[in-house]
Amino acid sequence: MSRELIVGAVQLRNGSTAVRADGEVIWITPRPRSEQIPAGATSLQLTILQFNQVHQGPLTFTAPAQIKAVVALLNVLPASQPGPSSCPADAGIRMRLVFRRTPRSASHSRQARVKRRVRAAARARARSR
Repeated sequence: MSRELIVGAVQLRNGSTAVRADGEVIWITPRPRSEQIPAGATSLQLTILQFNQVHQGPLTFTAPAQIKAVVALLNVLPASQPGPSSCPADAGIRMRLVFRRTPRSASHSRQARVKRRVRAAARARARSR
């Protein structure tokens, strides 16, 4: 919420003083926690769209420092306020950001399963020769 009080004073012709006070309150819708990007993202996929057609990408980023910086930047942006808005210079360009969190243990266990299958297949081939 934004509050402002403007007070003005002027001298009147008869020598007295007139005081005017104008108050204004603007309700700013806060960003709900459900719109925050949670910590722990391990990859970021970026796609540039123009008029809903892929213009560039998708590009995938996996550097933790880069992802953390983007998350921090996006999480401090103010929420879009309700009501009409217009941008006559809108060229139809949109940016789609997809954050993914791959649990390390799941990734490692998946890799371990693949390695076990490869070893088992190699042993089976060696026995059949």
